[in-house]
Amino acid sequence: MKSKAGGFPHSVEIEQESESSLPCENLLPVRSCRSCLPKPGRSPTTMIKFQHFLNLSRRGLAFAALVLFIESGGVPLPTFAKPPPPSKTVDANALVRRMIATYHRLDTLVETSETKVGIVGIGEFLQSSALSYKRPGLIKLTTSDPSSGTYTIQSDGKSVVAYSAKKAIFVRRNAPSTLPDILAKLQQLSQDEIGITNAQILTPLSFLIADNFPTEAKTFRYVGLEIYNKSTGKKAHHLSAVASDRVLTMMTGTLQKKVVRRSLELWIDPQTNLVVRSRGDFAWYGTVKQNNQPPQQVFNAFTFDEMRKTTRTDLTLLDAGFRFEPPKGVTLKYQQRKN
Repeated sequence: MKSKAGGFPHSVEIEQESESSLPCENLLPVRSCRSCLPKPGRSPTTMIKFQHFLNLSRRGLAFAALVLFIESGGVPLPTFAKPPPPSKTVDANALVRRMIATYHRLDTLVETSETKVGIVGIGEFLQSSALSYKRPGLIKLTTSDPSSGTYTIQSDGKSVVAYSAKKAIFVRRNAPSTLPDILAKLQQLSQDEIGITNAQILTPLSFLIADNFPTEAKTFRYVGLEIYNKSTGKKAHHLSAVASDRVLTMMTGTLQKKVVRRSLELWIDPQTNLVVRSRGDFAWYGTVKQNNQPPQQVFNAFTFDEMRKTTRTDLTLLDAGFRFEPPKGVTLKYQQRKN
């Protein structure tokens, strides 16, 4: 999910505090979101105002995206069916390592995807993403959803840019020299300067910067060779895993938490060794403290299901296609000096 998120991928926008009934658009961690905490005189069962995170880049997933409720009896979000017992005949981790190696060998990648995101108490919505990548560090990832609008992060090898069409602003900085540092810089600019979190969870960008195994899980289990897309009837290797602490921290910050669900699934095409579908299911309780008020327990739940629509690895991509040309009326946001 494109840590939209992406984003999941998947992105969450930061806006000024509002007294409306709409979800708050603040980012993780929860403890930094004062507008999401109960106001004096309000019932402890008031819903925490939180807007979804969606890029993920994935794009994000990215895939961060969450909603918090002070009342734990919110509308339940349907959970995915539990995968069948793992197969003992296929080495799932070997498949995953082969998949990572395949991404690392790519010179170019052009991919589109559609992610169904679910947030308890809010419902489901779709996020679309388009990724272009050229070795060694040229990236353009555009995500679009009903809340965040259209959002782009990109690097032309010389500079990195984060751009929000909804806010009509962009920020530009010098590009680091390595792909992991480029992605880290883009995520930092997105959050600090634009106000959108871009977390990469089980996305091509996440796989491209992994060493030889995804950071999202320590080990995978093989479920079977299954139809992953009913409309096409195509089959892929279905794998499942328990999400790592890194992923959980990415979504919850340092909030004290009791995890209910933290499952990940992915489908790897047997011919290309590339991921054609990824899915996540998270739920947890956390504790929020506000000044001298008693600690409040909050319930959080988030799901994403990202289906790759098109994937091309044989295209010739020009460097000029990764350069950012500001649309008319867009404002450049300069770096604010810190005292």
